Amino acid sequence: MKTKLFSFLGLISFTLIFSQDIVSTFDTDDEGWLVVGDATSSAPDWHPTNGNPNGYISADDTVAGGVWYWEAPDKYKGNQLASFGKNLKFQLTQNNFSSPFDYYDVIIEGNNKTLVIDLSPNPLATWTQYVVKLDNSVAWKISTFEGDLATNDDIQEVLSNIISLRIRGEFESGPDTGQLDNVILESNSLSVNDIQNKKFQIFPNPTKDYLYYSKDYKKLELLSTDGRILMTNSNTSKINLSTLSTGVYIIKVYNFDDSVKTFKIIKE
Repeated sequence: MKTKLFSFLGLISFTLIFSQDIVSTFDTDDEGWLVVGDATSSAPDWHPTNGNPNGYISADDTVAGGVWYWEAPDKYKGNQLASFGKNLKFQLTQNNFSSPFDYYDVIIEGNNKTLVIDLSPNPLATWTQYVVKLDNSVAWKISTFEGDLATNDDIQEVLSNIISLRIRGEFESGPDTGQLDNVILESNSLSVNDIQNKKFQIFPNPTKDYLYYSKDYKKLELLSTDGRILMTNSNTSKINLSTLSTGVYIIKVYNFDDSVKTFKIIKE
């Protein structure tokens, strides 16, 4: 009987999917999250129970006039382009509702650009779920609420090298306590074959300014269609084409395994 079972299983082809999501459930500790701004401590208080469902972190407001935020640890930073078009999810609660105010609810800072967004409603006394799309289908702004609406190119630029990711913890002008649980930065999942044979991708194409890369490389050359080298990059996550004339160009990528890939791109 066992032999037949194993023979049957041997005929089945499985495709394993590895989730690339970055997750903080706070079930064992604070997972490196910090509190920045108007709070009593830079280290959050960790609670092993009464989260959703287990652990969570909290912080108290000092009522010093600023606004305090949850600061994400390093695993949420760096190149997170795989999260473009996916969601940032988190859950919040608060304990004071007497004098609410509006401010940036999520701040994602990149090298040269910062994204901000206003979410609704403010947290309730019970765990309130937030789901924020990481593309221009929602109203991300550049730097301030008065700034320009972020384009997909803007969002990809910031996601290509996140310096700081902050979630607002304070929603009241008076003293309050905020709680955070179940933070998820979604990413596109990869199969075993995808991971073993991860393809180098360039996007967006066509582009008006920046091109982004999905994989590390040794060297990259930008060439004209007649073979002239116009630009050379060494393992950066993007290249700025805004000064180039409209037209067709060639990207030649030199990988660490000494293979060379060639791509045609269109500059709008």
